[in-house]
Amino acid sequence: MSEQSEHVLTPDAARRSLRSVWALLLLSLPVYGLVALVAPPPAEWNWTVHTNWTVVAVFAAMAVATIIAIPVVRKRMFFDPLQRGDIDRRSQDYLAELRTASAATWAMATSLAIYGLLAYFFSYSLWVFAAFFGPSVALFLYYRPPYDLVDDMERPH
Repeated sequence: MSEQSEHVLTPDAARRSLRSVWALLLLSLPVYGLVALVAPPPAEWNWTVHTNWTVVAVFAAMAVATIIAIPVVRKRMFFDPLQRGDIDRRSQDYLAELRTASAATWAMATSLAIYGLLAYFFSYSLWVFAAFFGPSVALFLYYRPPYDLVDDMERPH
């Protein structure tokens, strides 16, 4: 019978994994911009006639809902259990929950750029894409890896 070793995540490894996931998702954003730049509108496209503003508005509503949901999801996934005492700051669960909440936050921020790319194909306007791309990048910068929370694990409580 083989023994399974428990994977222990050190704070340093947690910092590296948070930085890696954040950087990779952040670097995916310019790829969406590149797709929009290399996908020109069809030759017969008339911006004022063919743009489907209803679909663009639906994507915009989804983006606003996502922006509102990010802090709520982050709070419920990580900060509420922490305040209730369900997570010990010195445990592996603390780092696991922090990584999960951070990854969910960044995935939701990435979705804004994806909504923008989809809206671009209904408008063929780089301005429409930029209206989604800008907030996506801003959210990535605002919710950068929470190293202070990882450092908090090493402080005596």
